[in-house]
Amino acid sequence: MTTGAALVELRMLDGPNLYFPRAAVKLTLDVGTLLDLDESDARALARQVGVRNARPGAAGSGQRQRFAARVVARLVRRIAAEAGTT
Repeated sequence: MTTGAALVELRMLDGPNLYFPRAAVKLTLDVGTLLDLDESDARALARQVGVRNARPGAAGSGQRQRFAARVVARLVRRIAAEAGTT
């Protein structure tokens, strides 16, 4: 299984600003590879990051986009928790 994401943008927002009362990080990834995975590989990836009852749908479909959003959100939350932040 080959998965990957390309970093598009990473911004460290230093402090209070228009949208956040404290420092924040803006991370933009290209997840095209995740959208194009075959269904069994997508399910395996979901299991690895802890997404239960994953239904990835067909590659490139709207259902796959929702699936990708769930997987990425879960992964980001997991990284934040391990880093000791929210």
